[in-house]
This record gives sequence, C-alpha cells and structure tokens, in this order.
Amino acid sequence: MESQIDPDADFIWGSVGTIITAAGVDERQPHTDEEWQEVRRKVVALIEATNLLIIPGRRVASEEFASAGPGVLSSAEIERKLAGDRADFNHFALALRQVAVQELAAVERKDAAALSHDGEAMDGVCEACHVANWYPHEIIPQLPDVKSD
Repeated sequence: MESQIDPDADFIWGSVGTIITAAGVDERQPHTDEEWQEVRRKVVALIEATNLLIIPGRRVASEEFASAGPGVLSSAEIERKLAGDRADFNHFALALRQVAVQELAAVERKDAAALSHDGEAMDGVCEACHVANWYPHEIIPQLPDVKSD
C-alpha cells in the first residue's frame, strides 16, 4: 500500500479536480499528451498492484506496525483478520481493480470529468476496505464545543 497503491492513487486523485483559492478557481486536469501518459502509467500500475494484493499468503506489511489509536488494528491484528476472511479482502482488491480499469478507459478518452468521477469511486472503495480491515472500531474523539463571536 505505502510503496505503490497509495502513491499511484494520490497521483491519480491529484491529476484532476477543482481548487478554489483567494486568487480564483484552478481546474486541474492533464492537458498535454505527456501529462495524460503519466496519469495512464499510474493507473496501469494501480491495476497491476491489485494483483499483488490478492497473492495468497501475502503479508500486510514488510515490518510490523502498532495500532495507531483506539479501534485501529496493528499489522498482526490485520493479518489475523485477513486470515479469517481473505475472500472479503480480495473482494475489495478486485473492486479497486474494476474502478482502476474504468479510470484507464477515462484516460484513454482523455475525459477528465470521468476520471474525476471514477476517482471518487476509488476513494469509496479504498475507504470501505480501510474501515473493514484497518480501523473497524476506530474511536474518533468528540470535538470540543467552540463558541463563535
């Protein structure tokens, strides 16, 4: 995840979007053939990375990591969870592949709107998998009451 899927997904998400600042609106999207080709490379790498996710017996991390907070699983806990229901995790990986294939089609058409839409779907797949397998019982602290003037 950290070495391939996250950087590729972040690049894809960052390749399209609307940024609103005090200076105005910036519609971000690839414009040149080279920019579209770079997005295509990242999408293809993401598609291929889903094959790595479903390799039987594949470890969650090369080095164990601790829980990042209440309700967030450590790497050892994630390993045990996946060992108990690998098919569920594989379903998420295959859903990610399906969305990435849709993104590839959008890139081939140079359709920034479709790439953005599919990027939202990719975010949904990623977050659903993380909630199910990484932080299924995360405890989010309650925000303090803030009085406005």
